[in-house]
Amino acid sequence: MDPNLRCRDFIVGLGANLGSLQATLQAATQLLAAQPRCHLVATSNLFDSAAVGPPQPRYCNAALRLRSELSAPELLDTMLAIEAQLGRVRGERWGSRVIDLDLLWGPEPCDTPQLRLPHPHLHERAFALAPLLQVAPELAGAYAGTLERLGGPPARAAAPPSIKTRAGGSRLEVAGGDRPEQLAALGMALARRLEPREETCSPLQVLPIEVATGDAAAWLRALLAALGAGFCCVALSVIELAPDRIRGRLVATTTAPPNALPRLEMDWPMAAPAVLRLL
Repeated sequence: MDPNLRCRDFIVGLGANLGSLQATLQAATQLLAAQPRCHLVATSNLFDSAAVGPPQPRYCNAALRLRSELSAPELLDTMLAIEAQLGRVRGERWGSRVIDLDLLWGPEPCDTPQLRLPHPHLHERAFALAPLLQVAPELAGAYAGTLERLGGPPARAAAPPSIKTRAGGSRLEVAGGDRPEQLAALGMALARRLEPREETCSPLQVLPIEVATGDAAAWLRALLAALGAGFCCVALSVIELAPDRIRGRLVATTTAPPNALPRLEMDWPMAAPAVLRLL
């Protein structure tokens, strides 16, 4: 990003309540940070919150601070494109979503049919205010009192799945988290197991990783095929984990393919831990 061009700070809210929540928020953060004319300044903790709207699963929420040469409408268009890349399909208003990106605050007020800044519901939502104040503490004078009136910050989200490597790296074990989060963590661990590779400067791209079965090992083999085709994993999320299909998104750069890809054997019990053996 050219330091001579005028940059402004924006606060982006992130939320998800379908699939691998924490992995998807990480993927969205990576994609935003990689946008031309944008620079990631700070990220918040992850917070757990009840949904607003019809009955649905709880959300994982966060915020990030971006310094950008883009205007607010241009940044909004970029965010909507990232939502689509990560598998969001817009349906019921206030309904469940794989990923939700909102512009919460910008350096200048904005009031158009497409965008209002500050976000019109910011004063009503502790799950947006708490992460916003972490990345923009200078806004405490405007919002800290409101957050206290709303009951204070929500609880922090549960810790991400923990990954263990055993037997010289041939056995990967993931404990903790729900099943989509576990599967995303296993996929990331598998990708890291095939590295290190030289860093590349190629732009990030998003690839669907999907199988028409609920077999987690088949999904990981589809991921291996992408890695073997020359992609280097930056982030990995699971959109849907169902008996008849698994869908996810691989955020990747291009690189030289590895010399050899392992065969997989997987133990995928209903309860943690999940174990992957590389043969």
